Amino acid sequence: FFFKHKTAYEIANEMKSMLVKVGWKKDFIEKNTPVVPISGWMGDNLLKKSENMGWWKGQDVEYGKETLHIDTIYDVLDKLCRVPERPIS
Repeated sequence: FFFKHKTAYEIANEMKSMLVKVGWKKDFIEKNTPVVPISGWMGDNLLKKSENMGWWKGQDVEYGKETLHIDTIYDVLDKLCRVPERPIS
């Protein structure tokens, strides 16, 4: 089983459209929200980049002043999910 390029991008565009409809800013979605094609059944792009989706080159995502390259769901959790900074008094 593998995702075809066209199918994955159709799903990604539908997801982005839905996020805009529920109030997310389009600019934020395009620059800051990764959409990763995965297969939970086979583990594709969950922990490591899949050979079954050779067309997937990852996605660059802006996080504050950084640009992060995302290939997998692991990358999303490892790089984007951070403890927020809190003021120390």
